[in-house]
Amino acid sequence: MSCWARNLFRIFIVGFALGTSSLAIGAEYKGLSTQNPLFGEPSVGITSVIVKTVTGMLEGDIRQLAYKDDIYHNEIIETFEESATEITFLDDTLLSLGPNSKITLDRFIYDPNPDASSFVMTITAGALRFVSGNLPSQAYQIHTPTATIGIRGTIIYVVVERTAGKTGVLVTSVSLTVLDGEAEFVTCDGAKHRVTKGQSRIIRDAAAIGCARGNGKRRGVVEGL
Repeated sequence: MSCWARNLFRIFIVGFALGTSSLAIGAEYKGLSTQNPLFGEPSVGITSVIVKTVTGMLEGDIRQLAYKDDIYHNEIIETFEESATEITFLDDTLLSLGPNSKITLDRFIYDPNPDASSFVMTITAGALRFVSGNLPSQAYQIHTPTATIGIRGTIIYVVVERTAGKTGVLVTSVSLTVLDGEAEFVTCDGAKHRVTKGQSRIIRDAAAIGCARGNGKRRGVVEGL
């Protein structure tokens, strides 16, 4: 079993085994908005599962996250070896992270006007399981080192890993598996790849530095799984 497949299996176990507790916490949390005591910002979610060491970094301050801790806009969430977490967001989105994963919550706007709502995040390492919530489907975006993922009412797995190729060059691979609904892989050069329920795609790029850094001319190798 490949490394990315092992990570998918781990994140599936986290999401499936602990989903019941997440739903209960989501019902309890919905409608609440607590303030960050350091920065006065409203929280956008809450930790519904914590396994071993999980940290959050906000404006340079690092904290170890515990069960039912608030999560904030622009926070960087990181898991470590044999660690995992699940976060329940205000819109009922469920995000599970497997071991050695790192994400940034770039933007979360939960607005009564659906057109003003937005959920944008970036994964730079590891594996995640994403179950979209109550926002319009076009509000969700996940940035990765090789592509941007658009979500259309979806349950997906995403795995980001870096491995040395045959020539010793570091290769970044991003795999997307759709369990329900559909998603769209948009590579840095603008090419679009539709992925529907039961399908998987993987994009490999030997020099991926991320679409956000102006890497617009690069085209990763897209493969079906």
